[in-house]
Amino acid sequence: MSEDPLVSDLKAFGLDEVEAQTYVRLARLGKARASSLSSALKINRTTTYRVLERLKQAGIVESSLSRPVSYIAVEPRKALQLLLDRHKEELKAAETKFPSILERFTRFYIPAEEAVPTKFSIFQGSEEIHRAITRMAKSADKKISMITTVKDLGKMYYSGVYEALSAAKTRGVSVQIVTEVADVPALEIVKNYDFAEARHQTESKMKMVIKDEEEVLITVSSSAEEEVALWTYSQSFASAMQAIVNNEFFTGTELAAVATALATGKPAELVRIITGEQEYTDNMLSLLASARAEVFIGFSFYPTFASPAALEVLRALAERGVKVRVLSAPSADEIDIVRRLQGTIEFRISAFQTDLQIMIVDGMEMLFSNMPVQGKSAGLNILTNLTGMVTFMHSIMADVWLDSREYILQLDQLQQSITLNSCANMVRSRMQAHGMEIEVGTKILGKSGVLHKFDIISRSTRTGSRIAVSFLAYSDPETTGTKLMESKIKLLDCEPIDLLIGLLVKGGGDASTAKLAKAVGLPILQAEDAEKLAELVFSEMEKR
Repeated sequence: MSEDPLVSDLKAFGLDEVEAQTYVRLARLGKARASSLSSALKINRTTTYRVLERLKQAGIVESSLSRPVSYIAVEPRKALQLLLDRHKEELKAAETKFPSILERFTRFYIPAEEAVPTKFSIFQGSEEIHRAITRMAKSADKKISMITTVKDLGKMYYSGVYEALSAAKTRGVSVQIVTEVADVPALEIVKNYDFAEARHQTESKMKMVIKDEEEVLITVSSSAEEEVALWTYSQSFASAMQAIVNNEFFTGTELAAVATALATGKPAELVRIITGEQEYTDNMLSLLASARAEVFIGFSFYPTFASPAALEVLRALAERGVKVRVLSAPSADEIDIVRRLQGTIEFRISAFQTDLQIMIVDGMEMLFSNMPVQGKSAGLNILTNLTGMVTFMHSIMADVWLDSREYILQLDQLQQSITLNSCANMVRSRMQAHGMEIEVGTKILGKSGVLHKFDIISRSTRTGSRIAVSFLAYSDPETTGTKLMESKIKLLDCEPIDLLIGLLVKGGGDASTAKLAKAVGLPILQAEDAEKLAELVFSEMEKR
């Protein structure tokens, strides 16, 4: 039969096996005679009386004045505190004697000429394991790192480990703890170790303590058996285990974030650094799959989202009603992806040419990379749900989205759209170089209450009105004429403004277009070359 967990825990307070069993049995019975306890515990009556007398001297058991004598367990809180105080006094007494005992040993101790160091040892039971951890903490010079459970931290608080770790911190030793903080009681226990840097991480079946990258104590928990720990001072092994603990610590969640999460019921805020292409892809697919309402992707789309797995996830999201929006600087590679996802995802062209890749899910979590392209160095990859950071980036992408052109699937029309963006950028650059002020936004609220989009809006001119610029690409007389009429309607709805049309043409354009523009009262500038068109538009703006 396995040992009662309470009996095992009481051993850490200085009781032996029979003493712990006796107190636990009395606590469960409320009141009992020595004969009953002797029978229940299967020990002889003489031993039972001796054990009860020791427990009375410790103050955790009381006896009645009646005959026959009955025994009563003292209230557990009081009993545990009495045992703890006695245990601390014994430790202090031992520490006081430590120098004199050591001095006496040094008088006659002769070390072996060829001492063979022990590389490994086995410890059984929490009492032995805690003694080993206490020794490691007391001898630490630089760092103590731990992966453990909250339950074990609670036991260590009363076993001497807590005091040893605290003293190590006072000496300048770094103390790091990784444990699972799943609820408020667990948080309170971890807060007792306020001298340590503690992080939350999913509970591991393996627990370990590492001292100065020299010694390692690894414990494997089992509900059916007594805990067993392997100890070694193999430095190569210790260094390898330290790397594992470092990863668990630095990818864990800070206690402050855990406390906020437990108080608000929201997930703890975190910032996680991702290394390696596969880890980045795994996190990307996992985050995509978690989307419920919206996914925003920008600015570099290829090649990360070109994989069959990513395409299938994107399609599945669209099928279940998740809005997927992609904002990207177009490339020939991306056109193929766009065609394969046509009709399921919204695409728009960004004027930004950058390697940045940002994915925001439901406005709550973000995956950021400054160099996701294959064949390049890893760059900086971050997964975070920090509210301020995610909200800020989401706002930027939403603004750029509104000011961006929709993807046009035909490659020649797509190239026209890119060229028109280029024209607008060239005019903006020249305006800024000449100190001409530009409106931050590119929309004007018309008299009808409709927002009208323009490519550039300048501040007030000499006449007191603003200049709005729209760039168009000539396609055919009918389509181009329709666009000019739409521009005229925008002009009338947004008066007072001066509207200037920059028309990109091929082969000289169409004479009827110029006649129509003149008939409706629209200043139109035509050129076959993007740079020439930008120059004409800027010169006309300067005149005004």
